[in-house]
Amino acid sequence: LQTWDVTGIFAPAVSPKRTTAGGFTERRYSPMDVLELAALADLRRRGFTPAVLRTMMDTLRDCFRRRLSETLDDSGDLRLLTDGRGLFLRPKHGHIFDLLLLPNGPTFVPKLRFFLAQ
Repeated sequence: LQTWDVTGIFAPAVSPKRTTAGGFTERRYSPMDVLELAALADLRRRGFTPAVLRTMMDTLRDCFRRRLSETLDDSGDLRLLTDGRGLFLRPKHGHIFDLLLLPNGPTFVPKLRFFLAQ
């Protein structure tokens, strides 16, 4: 968690702060943060590198204005998908976008078969 915080992949809801005694307070995560951390851990176990996960998180935030948690089930308007090699975003209606093709932003992908990222 510290590495993900320091590298900017995932920051806690409440960051640790230095105390007067020279130590640090605890990092605090919200229930939504814990859900997102579990999804990131699952993607990491599937072989996605921290750099790829950071790109995905940055693209979700900067291009789609969404948190990862908003893409993990069918209740939202966007759904995170993976074929085991890439990470994609599927709107309820429309094209599938490759989240990892940057710096030009998300790119439309032709129809492919996907496994859900959960």
